[in-house]
Order: sequence, then C-alpha cells, then structure tokens
Amino acid sequence: DLAAPRSPIVSNHAASLWDIGDGIACLEFHTKANALGPESMTLMRLALDRVAEAHRGLVIYSDSPHFSVGFDLGFVRACVAEKRWTELDDGLAAFQTTCRAAKHAPFPVVSAASGMALGGGFEVLLGSDVVQAHANAVVGLVEPLVGLVPAGGGCKEIVRRSVGGPIDRAFRTISSGRFSDNAHQGREWGLVQAEDRVRMNDDGIVADALSLGSELVSGYQPPVEKPIATAGSREADRLQQVLAAERGARRITSHDFEVGVRLAKVLCGCGLSGAEANEQDFLDLEREAFLELCGMPETRERMQHMLHTGKPLRN
Repeated sequence: DLAAPRSPIVSNHAASLWDIGDGIACLEFHTKANALGPESMTLMRLALDRVAEAHRGLVIYSDSPHFSVGFDLGFVRACVAEKRWTELDDGLAAFQTTCRAAKHAPFPVVSAASGMALGGGFEVLLGSDVVQAHANAVVGLVEPLVGLVPAGGGCKEIVRRSVGGPIDRAFRTISSGRFSDNAHQGREWGLVQAEDRVRMNDDGIVADALSLGSELVSGYQPPVEKPIATAGSREADRLQQVLAAERGARRITSHDFEVGVRLAKVLCGCGLSGAEANEQDFLDLEREAFLELCGMPETRERMQHMLHTGKPLRN
C-alpha cells in the first residue's frame, strides 16, 4: 500500500505523489476506475514539476485493479450537454500537454500497468519512457467505441511508431476500438514495445518499475522531438474507400464510417503542409476531430449508452 505509513508529497482527490525511495517518486491515480479528468492532469503536471526539483525519476502506478479506464467520459458528456466547448477543448489540451511533458521530461518516467489501460490511460503509457506491465494488462485506444478519436496524443504516437511502414495497421487497430486480451497480445499488435517489460506475477510490479527507473537515471537524456512523416490526403482518401466498402458490406455502421473518416484524416495529417509535421500539429488535429465528433448526436448516444450500461452502442 503506497499510503502507509507516509504522507504524500502532494495530493488532490484525483491523484497523489509519493516518495518511494532511491530518489524516485510515484504518481498514483485514485478516482473511480482511475478515469482521468482535469484534476488528474493538474496533479500529474504538478508531480512532473516536483520530481524535476527534488527527485531523479517518476513511476506512475495505481494500487487498484486497473491502471486507468481512460479520459473521464462523464466530464466529456457534461461539457457537450452544457455546450462548454472551451472547457472541453482546454481539458483535452491540458491532457495532451501533460502527456507530452512526461515524454520529454528531464528524468525517466516508468509506468507500471496492470488491469485496464485503455484510451487516455493507454496514452499515459505512450508518454512514458518504458512500461512495466503485468501480463494481465489490457491495452488499447478504444475511443471509437464511444464515437470519438484518441485526443491525448494517442494518434500522434501511433503514427510515430508506424513511420517507415503503411498506416493501415495503425488505422485498423484504432478504428476498430480493439483492446488486447493481455500484455503479450498487446506486444504482437505493436502497443507494447520491445523495451517494455512484462511480469507474470503482480507482486513486485512497483519494485520492478522502481528498479527500471533507477537503471535509466544514469546519463538519462529525454527523447528529442522530431518531425513526424505525414501520409497525406491521398492515403486518407484510400482509407475512406476501404471504409465505404466495409459500410456497404454492413461490416461497420454509418457512424463507424464517420468516426473512421475523421480518424484517417488525423493519422494521415490531412490539412498539414509538407511531408512532415511537428507534434503540436498532430495534437491540434486530434482535438479538432474529437470536438467535431462530440457535436454529432450519434456520438452523444454512444457516450450515454457506455456510461449507463458499460457496453458500446453500435449505431
């Protein structure tokens, strides 16, 4: 238990930062199912600042069955219902900025994941240097299941991993809303990387993450931000044709098609000039597509159904 017998370095109702020794701090989420809302990101950003001042590395972990089920869908639905569009955009931007700050922090960030790490929870993993996963970790970008696209840097990071190869794999993985059965399957799909670790026994996952963080400290250099290759509008048009064929064969619904079209445009960098774009360009495309989809009644129906039943609606 991270809470006994110490007091946190800093805390709010959504998360706490703990000193776990060897110069490493631990950020723990503790909302219901560890859904990540604005206050989660406020504390995470504060944690990054505190670690930079007085520690050598950061572990992100939750002492609960699930790492995080994703960005707080209740917050999104409330903002949409009350037309608080600026607040929603600001919340998405804060999420993006925080995950990006973790990725480029001047110290190593290790996420220890077990249970579900979905949607925004998986995007936190994408912002880490390395993941120490339990074998039962279920990972994926599931936003299309509620009529949305990833907007916490997930599209941008999956595109980065796809550089040098076709965008199809990234598109299929995200557009379907698929999530892995376990960490090993996540590795087969390219969601768990070669440098990430997988542990069969849940006991000791924090100790393993602490050890990983300590290993990375010596001579640590944050990743340098590099331009990301864009596939362009021609590739997005091709993916749209694939979607149209799927819709015609009734393998996807009409709203699956609408979500997929917008996802294709984000992944291919449509509207961005040149063959390369910077990270912020992709992040802006993510938020734009997310907000556009929030304005559609079918997406609102999907969000409502998921919140009430815990199951996706195929509309």
